[in-house]
Amino acid sequence: MLDENFQQVLSPPRLAQSNIYARALQETGHRIERQAHQDVGQAVVLHRRIGPMNVRLLPGGIVWHHAVGSAERVDFLRALLKSAGHDVLFMNCMSPPDTACLQMAGAMPILVGRYEAVLDLSADQEMRLSRMHGKFRNRVRHAQNLGLNITHRPFDPKRDRGFIERERRQRQERGYSDLPLAFTVALARQASQDARIFIASRNGQNCAAMLFLRHQRAVTYHIGQTSDFGRQVSAHSLLLWEASNWFALQGDLRMDLGMIDTEKGDGLARFKLGIGARPVSTGATFLYSTLTKPLVRFVAFIQRHTAARAAEGQSGPSFR
Repeated sequence: MLDENFQQVLSPPRLAQSNIYARALQETGHRIERQAHQDVGQAVVLHRRIGPMNVRLLPGGIVWHHAVGSAERVDFLRALLKSAGHDVLFMNCMSPPDTACLQMAGAMPILVGRYEAVLDLSADQEMRLSRMHGKFRNRVRHAQNLGLNITHRPFDPKRDRGFIERERRQRQERGYSDLPLAFTVALARQASQDARIFIASRNGQNCAAMLFLRHQRAVTYHIGQTSDFGRQVSAHSLLLWEASNWFALQGDLRMDLGMIDTEKGDGLARFKLGIGARPVSTGATFLYSTLTKPLVRFVAFIQRHTAARAAEGQSGPSFR
């Protein structure tokens, strides 16, 4: 159970729920629709064509207004699903309690939830320093003692063309994908003060950099690059620490460090949690279409029937 103060830290929309995210996607040629109810919630819907299917994606799920009850959430979700018509809809449930609401509305879970690393920026610097893991704190001090210089400024797609090209090569070499780099450039053009790059250097030579995206009172770690020397001197640890201090001073409440994958990226997971970030559970990914709706209703009926029989001390239904 998350404490009340941390719930407040989680309240600003995530990147995929923000206006700058929607505007950047529109600039890169995507069709975006905003669905909202003044007193309940709002969503950013991305329309795509995949083969013969019209697909609607809600990567950020729903942004609920405060004090919205389950019944109102279910009604909003039903209206949202109904508006999809014959399109196939995929939606990330960013809050585990919404899982039941989505199932009641007629959507079907297809992928289990995961954990993301969230750094609380609302506490003072001493408190945040005390939350660091010892090894991470030692790496920060190691980098500080070596005299690394940390600078930061708004990200400029023209000035930082080399940063974008290095990231393109890095993705090809390591075989991973993320938001398109055209999205990064578009967001920087749309909101130049909301994309900020932090650079570590020594004796005038850059050795590492990190790019962050601001959205309302939250920040997302977007891209990181380092060199062999940067790894030796723990440049990323110092960069993340200095960036978190600066964003905290601007009044930001939270830094989203991305998903935690201990199987494929154990070292990266330790890095994210090392600074004091907390693992926060996200809900499942849901699918909805006119074809799956009857199946969802059938499964819900079986679950209710099984729960009722269990409450009576009987075994569940037999299908033999």
